[in-house]
Amino acid sequence: MQRTNLRRCLRGLAVAVSVLVMSSSVVGQSFRRGGAQFEAVRSVALGTEARNARVIVVEFWHHGLISPKGDNVVVAAGSDFVPTRVLQLGPGDFCRLAFQANGSSSYEILYGGDPLPEGALPKWTAEVGLLLETREYRDCNLNNLDSIRQAFNQATPIGADFVDGVAHAGNIFEYRPGGYFSRYSGTLYIESAGTYGFLTTSQDASFLLIDGKLVVAAPGRHRPERWAKPGMRKDIQLTAGPHTFEYYHVATTQEGMAVAAWEVNPKAAKPAPVAIPKEVFRAHLVARGTVGRPALAKQSLVPDFRIKILCDVPLPDNPTPLVGVQFYDNSPTGLLAGGKVTWDFGDGQTSSELTPMHVYLKPGLYTVRETIRRAGRDFEIVNRVYVHPPRLGNIRLVEARSVVASPTGRGILVQGGSIPASAEAERGRSDARSRGSFPEGRNARTKSGTRGKS
Repeated sequence: MQRTNLRRCLRGLAVAVSVLVMSSSVVGQSFRRGGAQFEAVRSVALGTEARNARVIVVEFWHHGLISPKGDNVVVAAGSDFVPTRVLQLGPGDFCRLAFQANGSSSYEILYGGDPLPEGALPKWTAEVGLLLETREYRDCNLNNLDSIRQAFNQATPIGADFVDGVAHAGNIFEYRPGGYFSRYSGTLYIESAGTYGFLTTSQDASFLLIDGKLVVAAPGRHRPERWAKPGMRKDIQLTAGPHTFEYYHVATTQEGMAVAAWEVNPKAAKPAPVAIPKEVFRAHLVARGTVGRPALAKQSLVPDFRIKILCDVPLPDNPTPLVGVQFYDNSPTGLLAGGKVTWDFGDGQTSSELTPMHVYLKPGLYTVRETIRRAGRDFEIVNRVYVHPPRLGNIRLVEARSVVASPTGRGILVQGGSIPASAEAERGRSDARSRGSFPEGRNARTKSGTRGKS
């Protein structure tokens, strides 16, 4: 009996010591930088592809600590802040931000607490990559660029991310129906002076500007143009060096799409467009970082989790599908040792599995709670997660002498003729490979970016 009690005592002591050791290692971490006190810190890991990057994009859940204005989150290298841009907040507690790399080997995201002091954040100076922003649609004159610009500036932001080119079908940041604005902005780096022809096709209006001047437009409410016909291309002279690039698109419904293409030193009036290469925007200098587990100033040990949208299941006579979601625990190993995990999925259902798969009866915003009970204490984290049906790519870009893009199920823009989307697919991938292919999907993010749900 005495030996049994002694063993129990020793096990309890070991658990207590491990908790104290882990607590002290986090408590010793600084949550104060640049005169501001933060509530949470996450590390950022960079892969080999990010060594020469100028801009790093990261995604994470902030468990309710970042203000709606995004004015209490920043990235630091050591004790110094680096230029940081909040690209997207929401839905729920999702955050996507970008920061400028300064050659440091380690970076930290600091968030929560009071807003940053005035002037604390360094000015953004990087002019690499192509940024896509979308905002909620509001009434404007679809034939007037100034009206569209004003409406865009006043509209509610939806999402933003760096992408490889001007091509999208539907709003890649929004999972609910509705119209939207899109704006692509960046810098074109032209290697050789010459004549450059630009084309646009869209549903509905689109406007392409170089150095602040309108080059080509497809104003008004209309379907996308399937053929690259004479008169669609607008030619301009560009000098070698950097040129500002803007592209506005307005979709009055969720079925909108837009594609911009170009032709270098065109030889004939009949267009032969191709997608604008991502290298022209120096998109290779934008990379993705991996965000580590959170450490909180008020809670030394913190669970963490990730999710992956697996599938949706349509139901007979019901327009709303079921949504299958895989949950992955990402908590510290020391916290899991001897601990009991409990999940609350926010819809009245729970689980005690470590990596449960859960089916939601409908899409929506859910408050998900993971609790780990260890050494008689509960450690938990709560994130508001937007659950949505998975989206399949519905825009296919194939580089060929005549092909530009494939709008949603309506065929592809070609030189002098239209090929139905179904026929293009049936011809097989070998034909596309023989001509060379662009990235497929709703839009190709720079590197291997996602839409923030994993």
